[in-house]
Amino acid sequence: MEQFRMCELEFKGEALTKDWARIDLTAELSCGDVTQKVKGFYAGDGVYKVRFLPEVSGEWRYRVTGCITAEGTVAVAPAGKESRGLVRAEEYHFRSQDGRLFYPF
Repeated sequence: MEQFRMCELEFKGEALTKDWARIDLTAELSCGDVTQKVKGFYAGDGVYKVRFLPEVSGEWRYRVTGCITAEGTVAVAPAGKESRGLVRAEEYHFRSQDGRLFYPF
């Protein structure tokens, strides 16, 4: 995994046949002083997923609760040289973390 790139955690569980859009699946992830809480989803065939965007590099600890329970860690490497960091809205345009304007098209 790399900083500023989507990280996907995958877990096996019970295969659902109905109401799969209404599952209860939450993950709390932390690395140092940074904590994120995200919702997970059912991907089909008994697979449950949690996605998050690590803003810092290091060892991230996660705890998944709800219809699946799991704990563990994932190592996140520093961003590569080509990374511009996170992109955020700034008034009427977008700017990447390195200060350059970002054009989404």
